Amino acid sequence: FYFDLTVDTIKHYLKYVSVDFVYVGGILATLMPSQLQEATGITHLLTGQLVSSTVLGYDDDVNVDILPLDYDILDDISYQYGMDNNFFSYTTRGCPRKCTFCGVKTLEPVFRTTNHLKDQISYVRDRFGDKRNILLMDNNVLCSPDLERICKDLNDLGFKKDCATYVPENPAKLYFNKIKRRQETQNTTWLITDRFVKYLESFVKRIKRDTVKNSLVRIIEECKGQDMAVEVLVKHRNEIEQIVEKYRAKKALQRYVDFNQGIDARLLTDERMALLSTLPLRPFRLAYDSIDTTEEYYRAFETAYRYGIRHFSNYMLYNFTDTPGDLWERAHNNILLYNKYPDVAAFS
Repeated sequence: FYFDLTVDTIKHYLKYVSVDFVYVGGILATLMPSQLQEATGITHLLTGQLVSSTVLGYDDDVNVDILPLDYDILDDISYQYGMDNNFFSYTTRGCPRKCTFCGVKTLEPVFRTTNHLKDQISYVRDRFGDKRNILLMDNNVLCSPDLERICKDLNDLGFKKDCATYVPENPAKLYFNKIKRRQETQNTTWLITDRFVKYLESFVKRIKRDTVKNSLVRIIEECKGQDMAVEVLVKHRNEIEQIVEKYRAKKALQRYVDFNQGIDARLLTDERMALLSTLPLRPFRLAYDSIDTTEEYYRAFETAYRYGIRHFSNYMLYNFTDTPGDLWERAHNNILLYNKYPDVAAFS
């Protein structure tokens, strides 16, 4: 989707790094390798999944594709990522359908159940702290013969319908752990420190007791008064963590599961929906990619509704072989469908 921007970025780094040491992989490199090579002159194009680190010049042969993510990367960006309180994972790779319009058959040609949720979530919780929700990036989870085990594993991890199992951790403690990890890897700390101070500025407003408020205000002012704010924060770590612990929110919250794919309406049976209904799904995403699947789409929507789903999202592929009128008809069908259920929240 960002071909020109990606090419410009690659060319920027080629001004400073030899082409022999620049590697490009991922979705764009896999779907459009010849166009990318022509536009950049890159010789190291890594197509497909990165299953061995040897192609990057390492000798440890690590399957990079299955490694847990480095959530600290989200602290290197200049904006607040809206989904930062989510685990990111998947339970399956690929899709057996091989639809003509879809790139998955090229990106992940073999469909298989992976479901290493417990290992990945445990690792993230231990290293980065707990997250409230989970985004599952599967392509067609209903094709998995292990759907029951997938749902059970999610339940075991605390993702249960009508059950508040998420208690936020002390944000100050999480910030200090982020700073410590960055110091251990000799990474920059100024951006995460700046965010920490802004958090404390917001947090101090909820404190009523003047002596405590004044203590925190003094620390904040001391941070602003010099370039080495990180040292100031670390020096006052115990005091900051104790203040935040006393006044922070501790109410247990409902977790949510989001299968970020479009659920295949043609495969949504009562049996599969009964399994999915044990999860706190929000939203429940259904695909409506063709007017030819209208009947199956209606049936799947009503099946999900019978099993208690009230928050829907809907994907509509357009500009493939459909006409503008086809897209309008599907959108109109959705509005009529949503209006039949006054207790449903839905968007396309």
